[in-house]
Formats: sequence, structure tokens, C-alpha cells
Amino acid sequence: MSPADGGVHRCSKFKREELGERGGVMRLALVQTWHPGLLHAVAPSAVKKFVTGSGRADKGKMLLAVYMR
Repeated sequence: MSPADGGVHRCSKFKREELGERGGVMRLALVQTWHPGLLHAVAPSAVKKFVTGSGRADKGKMLLAVYMR
């Protein structure tokens, strides 16, 4: 880990920090390329409630609801 690599620890088992950083870069690129109001943060429970009708749906129910649409 060094200031040159942004201070992100590259040896983490699941690379959470690296993936999070890439996600942030992608969001920034989307906002700068298209409409600034296009990207909104939405809570996972809100997405679950929209898709399945329940904010506590598990992964299987989510997949089935998306497949059925």
C-alpha cells in the first residue's frame, strides 16, 4: 500500500476495496458523460420492495420476480 496506488490495500481476499473504487469511478464516468441527475442511490430494501412487493425478499425471490417480468 502506497500513496502512488491511492492507498488501497491490494491483497484483500475478496478485493472489496478495489471493487468499490472501480464502482465509484464508473459512477463518476456515467454522471460526467450523461445527465448528472441520471444516477441515484437507492437502498436495497427499496429495490426489493419495488420488484417483489416486500423489502425483505431474499435473493431467490428477487431472481424469480425479475425473471417473471
